[in-house]
Amino acid sequence: GGTSFYKHKALGYERITKERLIPYRQAIKQQAMAQKLHKNPHYINGSTALFEQVYSLEAKLNRVVIYPSNLLHSGNINA
Repeated sequence: GGTSFYKHKALGYERITKERLIPYRQAIKQQAMAQKLHKNPHYINGSTALFEQVYSLEAKLNRVVIYPSNLLHSGNINA
């Protein structure tokens, strides 16, 4: 439970803007294929080889977290 925010390590992006979309898409596809991430799909929960977790909020009853949709984020969902 909760939500975490991430930075793409190779590019240093925390947000994917219109100008960053194509370079990000190319980089993440290449990295995902190289690491064979398609063989074990799952939510990330913490820092990984590709992403650094920069902030995390635990789930709390009646809490609302509002953030820009282009911010790299993931629900904290354990395997």
